[in-house]
Amino acid sequence: MRSIISNCRNILPVISALLAVLTAASVLAARPIYRGLDDKPADPLYTPSRAVFDCQPPDSLTLTVGSTVTLADSTVGRDMLVNSYPCAPWAETGHELIYRLNVAADLQLAARLSDLDAFADLDLFLLTDCDSDSCLVGANTEFGLELTAGIYFLIVDTTAPLDTTTTRGTFTLTLETRPLGVPDAICEAGGSLPVTCDGTTISIADENLFEQPDLIREYDCGTSPKTSGELWYAVTLPGTHEVTINVINVSVDLDVNLWLFDGCGPTAACLRFVDDNLGSEGETLTWVNDLDVPVTAYLAVDAVRPPSVSAAGAYTIEFQCQSNVPVSSTSFGSLRALYR
Repeated sequence: MRSIISNCRNILPVISALLAVLTAASVLAARPIYRGLDDKPADPLYTPSRAVFDCQPPDSLTLTVGSTVTLADSTVGRDMLVNSYPCAPWAETGHELIYRLNVAADLQLAARLSDLDAFADLDLFLLTDCDSDSCLVGANTEFGLELTAGIYFLIVDTTAPLDTTTTRGTFTLTLETRPLGVPDAICEAGGSLPVTCDGTTISIADENLFEQPDLIREYDCGTSPKTSGELWYAVTLPGTHEVTINVINVSVDLDVNLWLFDGCGPTAACLRFVDDNLGSEGETLTWVNDLDVPVTAYLAVDAVRPPSVSAAGAYTIEFQCQSNVPVSSTSFGSLRALYR
């Protein structure tokens, strides 16, 4: 008996280490960014059951950074291999279409269903293996994730069987990829308009989002994807200073939002995101540097939708720079953690 207990004790560290590796792999594989705002309510009677399916689906796609794939397809006549997923609270007892995704590099993936048949309830799922228990995310019509390079399985599934003699189950699938994090070009010379706070108010009029490049669409601190292009500002705040940033004089129906990042690249931290979801009303963001040294952060003025004409994308931005903020013991790293 002592020998058995001893062996069990010896194997416990091995099991713990293995679980840690598996957990870390799961975390590294994907980081959810958002699910669509049109998510549907949970089914109170839903109980998921595991399903293993064919790992060689006929539909295979390779995704690279900066690509957009649009497919018109249908679940009609497809297999019914998976009836439920633990990552979403709905039964999926109808036909499904499985895509094998070959993700060539670490990237951000946005997947979206559109042009749906009015009589079919289709949903989206992303898995790391040909096993329903490996589901990373389930969504009604769209989701966004950060993915490491590897093989994934994207499934368009139906909540109930459909009449195969009709066209029900048709859809358009759009897959859009972006580099991870904030593009490096924003932090390089010419990538952002430099703004140096000096205790005064700096006002910049006649700014416009019309036809600006869309460099940031979603991030872990934001809400639904912001499809407009942005204007970027490199805001340098002296030590123990505070700035209040106001976007005012906004064009009618322009719904702006503000992002603030500590830098660029795949590890850029989001310091703040502001969006009151009110068109024509503008936004306000306050940022404090309680260190003794200057700090530069990168501000984006973005919008829910791109303005269709120049007159629809105008705004004024004000930087109300205040000095002599009391120094506290909070480090800049701790400050970042508050707004991640």
